[in-house]
Amino acid sequence: MMCVYLSTPSPLTHTHKQTNIKLLVLFFQPPAMYLKKRSEVPAIEVPHAGSSYNPAFDDHENLLQIATNEEKRYTKMQDKLTRALDAMFPTAAEAPTTESWIKEMSAGLQEEDGDKEKLNEEKDGENAELNNEENEVAKKQPKAKTKKQHRKARERKVEERTRKNKKLLKKRENDVYRVRSMLKDIKKFDNEVERKKISKEKQKKEIEKTRTKR
Repeated sequence: MMCVYLSTPSPLTHTHKQTNIKLLVLFFQPPAMYLKKRSEVPAIEVPHAGSSYNPAFDDHENLLQIATNEEKRYTKMQDKLTRALDAMFPTAAEAPTTESWIKEMSAGLQEEDGDKEKLNEEKDGENAELNNEENEVAKKQPKAKTKKQHRKARERKVEERTRKNKKLLKKRENDVYRVRSMLKDIKKFDNEVERKKISKEKQKKEIEKTRTKR
């Protein structure tokens, strides 16, 4: 027996091509739950390979490139909004005041005093440089390092290399977390833009319906 969804229930016989066996086919309307959306929760997004705890170098670089492009797009959009709204008018902090106007107008009077101070500073700098050269010449040649000093220097180099490697690993982990947070914020921003777009379209359709009724 076969079951096929149809709007109007009606039995029908069907003969199988190979076995020549007659099958009873029942057509009936599907239940209401069949067409209803099962869950409002969105599908789980598969994470990028570069966001794992220890990703491959190419995957990590690819994820950083994606995040960089998204950040540029987000920054470009923010700059566009700023130019269209905020940048057209100065804020209360940026608006010129009486004190700033007086300072700007009197700037030319202070240039002469500033030139004199600059000349004095240059002379002092030249004298200090001459004194430093004389002191360098008077210094004795450094003594040769001992075995203990060489060993200490090698140990310091190993410690410095280890510290740099740990710092690089920590930075790499922070980059992964930062990329995840950035992608989450960008997705949230895109969803908000899409929601506002749908809301505007809905309002527009309602207005058109009202006009049509009139």
